[in-house]
Amino acid sequence: MSGIIGSAGSRSGIIGITELMIGAENALNTGTFYEEGDWDPSCNNLSNKKGRYIKIGNLIQCWGWFILDAGGSAGGTISGLPFTSMGNEDGEVQATGGGVVSYQDSDLGETWAVYVGTGSTSFVFYKGLENIQLGASKQCYYSFQYRIAPGFGYPVS
Repeated sequence: MSGIIGSAGSRSGIIGITELMIGAENALNTGTFYEEGDWDPSCNNLSNKKGRYIKIGNLIQCWGWFILDAGGSAGGTISGLPFTSMGNEDGEVQATGGGVVSYQDSDLGETWAVYVGTGSTSFVFYKGLENIQLGASKQCYYSFQYRIAPGFGYPVS
């Protein structure tokens, strides 16, 4: 495949509508296979925030940023994800999601991870095994992915 999406048909090496519909009985036409939009990150003391997502099948890719108020710090849990993460519907134990914090000015020089637990609409930040909180007037940019339960016209593989 060439990685090009959208113009030629089947077997051309270009991904088009035909290829997107494989395994998804008319899911594209019902709007359940692909979706994108905004979501609202929620936590104590958030003054400015933005969340975006793309959903392809049962995989959700999220990214966003926020800035904390000058008056306090944020707890370690950010809620408001656009979909509830998968539990163990496909037999996996702790079928979770995760990603990275691309920038934060609360703990300079340190790398943070994003963790999405099972059956959840929230995520937390970690540095190693330690749950991290942001301090007053600090900002954070992040990106992560997680899976949601099947049931949108396609099976769990």
